[in-house]
Amino acid sequence: MNTIQKVSTVPQLDFLERLETRKVVKRSNLFEELDDYEFQRRFRLTKESVEELTLLIEDKLESKTPCNNALNPMEQVLIALRLYAVACMQLAIADLFDVSQPTVCRVVHLVSEAIASLLPDFIHLPVNREECKTVSRKFFNIAGFPKVIGALDGTFVRIVSPGGEDAERFRCRKNYFALNVQTIVDADLVIRNVVARWPGDTGYACEKYLLTPFGNPRSLAEARYNKSHVLTRNTIERKYGILKRRFPCLSIGLNCNIERVPAIVVACCVLHNLCIRLDDPETNLQIPDRSSWYKSIRVEK
Repeated sequence: MNTIQKVSTVPQLDFLERLETRKVVKRSNLFEELDDYEFQRRFRLTKESVEELTLLIEDKLESKTPCNNALNPMEQVLIALRLYAVACMQLAIADLFDVSQPTVCRVVHLVSEAIASLLPDFIHLPVNREECKTVSRKFFNIAGFPKVIGALDGTFVRIVSPGGEDAERFRCRKNYFALNVQTIVDADLVIRNVVARWPGDTGYACEKYLLTPFGNPRSLAEARYNKSHVLTRNTIERKYGILKRRFPCLSIGLNCNIERVPAIVVACCVLHNLCIRLDDPETNLQIPDRSSWYKSIRVEK
């Protein structure tokens, strides 16, 4: 009987021994270790902006795991910002932060949803007559185009094929799979509206509330109209340039499940406005070439 009891306790002893020898990896504190310049190069925001962002969403990022080495809100924010900055494979980001790839996937989604939830506070059309007048006056000062409260256009954000019967709906005219993101900006390049959930079309019809250029101007007045229209509309082009330089994931593409793409796009738009509000300077960094990256990539779920 004693022999049987001794044998039955061997697995338990092995388990206890593994628990005793388990090592907890101490993660690098990149917020403290990197100087201001290197930090902004890697995460696209200044340390001050990251601190402000973390304060805004930390209540949504509290860890629910009993693990003593759980990621704190700041670490979760940095993981998401790193993906926005480089759009690389999640495993590479996991190695940087000493976590697993599934953890990176989960954290990016959680943080993106938390940032996107700030949309009502950071992205909205003019709320009253006085604000409309202010926005309109700034547009008028560009090229004399009257009564404009926003410049509207769409841009493609590359994605991997979503699969299924509807996959081809997401193939854009440039022959890759993409989400067509529409935004409205004001003369200060502040995003006033964003829609990031449809394959969509890039063309717009002329309406009473939406003015488009003449396709073939036939008079001096029409030519002058087109010139003023182009100069005024240039604000949306400049905004997309700034947005995609700061957050290259929108230029390179996103290799996550399509259901998670809209939250990332909206999060980047919220961060764009946050940076303007906090006077966080744009980082003039080149976007890496990943033109062949999507030929053999798999979706990270």
